[in-house]
Amino acid sequence: MRCSDFLKNLHQFANNALSDELREDALAHLNKCRNCSDELNSLKTLLQCLAQMPVPEKDDSYWQNMNLRICSEIKQISRVKDSNKSILSFPRSSFGKWAIAALFLISVVSVSSYFSDKLFSKQNTSSTQEISFLKIVDIQGQVFGDLSSDSDPENPIDIKSTTLEGKTIRTAESSSLRLQTDDKSFLDVAEKTSLLIKECNQKKQSFALKHGTVTAQVNKRNAGQTYQITTANASCEVVGTRFNLSFKENPDPRESQTILHVLEGRVLFINASGFSVIVDSGYQAVASHDTIIMPHLKRTVKKSEKDRNQNDFKDHATKITSKDTVPKDDALKAASALMESGSLDEAIKELRKIHSTQDLPKNIRINALQKEARCWKMKKNYSQAIKTLQQILNQADSDNQKEYALFQIASLQRNEIHDFDSAILNLKRYLSDFPQGIWTEEACITLAELYQLQKNYPNASELYQKFISQYPKSIRLESVLYSLARIYSRDMQDCNKALNIYSQIESQFPKSNFAEDALFWKAECLFQLKRISQSVSAYKQYLTRYPDGKWVTEAQIRSGYKITAGTAQ
Repeated sequence: MRCSDFLKNLHQFANNALSDELREDALAHLNKCRNCSDELNSLKTLLQCLAQMPVPEKDDSYWQNMNLRICSEIKQISRVKDSNKSILSFPRSSFGKWAIAALFLISVVSVSSYFSDKLFSKQNTSSTQEISFLKIVDIQGQVFGDLSSDSDPENPIDIKSTTLEGKTIRTAESSSLRLQTDDKSFLDVAEKTSLLIKECNQKKQSFALKHGTVTAQVNKRNAGQTYQITTANASCEVVGTRFNLSFKENPDPRESQTILHVLEGRVLFINASGFSVIVDSGYQAVASHDTIIMPHLKRTVKKSEKDRNQNDFKDHATKITSKDTVPKDDALKAASALMESGSLDEAIKELRKIHSTQDLPKNIRINALQKEARCWKMKKNYSQAIKTLQQILNQADSDNQKEYALFQIASLQRNEIHDFDSAILNLKRYLSDFPQGIWTEEACITLAELYQLQKNYPNASELYQKFISQYPKSIRLESVLYSLARIYSRDMQDCNKALNIYSQIESQFPKSNFAEDALFWKAECLFQLKRISQSVSAYKQYLTRYPDGKWVTEAQIRSGYKITAGTAQ
């Protein structure tokens, strides 16, 4: 069966209206064709949503004398037409069909009005109440949630837990947790981490990291909304960014360290002494009780001490007192203000003046180039953004700056320009130059996906295997395993390898979003390998676990096969 044939019969297949012979051909085609499989999944998701959608009902009084009301409205329109020629009238001969059309229109309007009222009511309710979006979307291993009043310190939580505010979340060794803090914001809690969820609603999201590591992906904040993560000696406040925060505890609290890596956007970083710095994308800062160290700038923000001379600082760091926390460059500040106001062309002119001034320190000129690249991205001139990032790559001395520029170039080539060949070259270069980089995991997965898109399945599968071996504790492991299994079963026709991975997903990630598909395709692999008895058993297991699943019809048909002398009938 070809794709065109399958798509022609897509709705019949989804509604179990195909003959047995055509259904067999369709299932065989699905096992090989990713595009058709995606189309079927989309249709089934749509049909499930429609099936769950409530049908609006009007009370009896609404339908009483409906026909009379329609006729009255039509007569009124006709009378208006006599005095105003711009209003169309209905010929008597076509009165019946226009009445039907009017009835249909009124019905549609009433249904639309119903949903609009519901939506408006929902929006008003959400805008006046502080609704908590906090929920657990993924758990790997053992996770505990402790209240100060808990008598049992080992209080396990699972993915269905809903009462999380006020709890201290603790992850065990080789365990992790992903929290959704609002509709587009996530907080990943790494192994051996303790995190107190202080408050989480629409207006304020506040967490305290006691020890360990978290990675935050924060959607842009609106006016009045705050997002904050604190440690014993520092805090991060953001308006929309992605960052990684680690707290290394020391018996001497003054020697404890909070380490911040900003992946996207900007973060206001404040230590316990009240010193603050703004950390840009691609950079890091280390806070202790008295200092904030910014290695890429060779700068230390530190409390003034009379018994220490400025020359004692390592790496010729600049000593900054509480009155002058961070040296500010007026030109960069002015350019940033222009960017914030939307005057991007003026901002680009100012930034070009800065990075062309050779007397300025190099880190300031590179910073100006980074901001210029951001301006071009905001203008959606991605080619010019790439040229500017290429300047950073050629001129920067810092590995952090080069890493940031190279990954941004590859991301723009892949996501915006769709120059996949160039993106592949730059992602390969990134993995070679920065094997321990901030975006190494993401670069590895993106490169594998591009190979898969170009149907270079051997390279794609090799990269997925590399990711699995190098990042066995990654929160994206199950999705990588599923992608690799689909390549084996659908694209490379290696059902034996695929079967092992589907079984791994089923046992290792039973509550993941891929568990249902993994069990169904495991059964399909067994079927293709002529292991019919095991296949039927797997299909029945699917029907037991997912009685309303998206593959129920196919599983019911397959599980009905009769076993006779080792063959299927």
